[in-house]
Amino acid sequence: MAQLLTALPQPVRSGLIQTKDLPADMHQTSWSSLSRYEQAERETIKGALREADGNKARAAKILGIGRTTLYRKMRALKIDAEERMIAPGR
Repeated sequence: MAQLLTALPQPVRSGLIQTKDLPADMHQTSWSSLSRYEQAERETIKGALREADGNKARAAKILGIGRTTLYRKMRALKIDAEERMIAPGR
């Protein structure tokens, strides 16, 4: 655990380590069982959430789907709260 903390590329300002703070090889462990299509859909949703600064209603509008559908897809595609958080300073 100590090695992981010292290997983080930048200091974590909030004191909370988020998924995005971890090395890339650790990002895939929770969702590597998804199909290629599901992985592409997952990345598209994450991109829309980033573009909308975490606002789910705006992200759903960007994607052309309803907010309820977005929530359902986020659960199904294992998009968790840590991935939706906005980086400090934004």
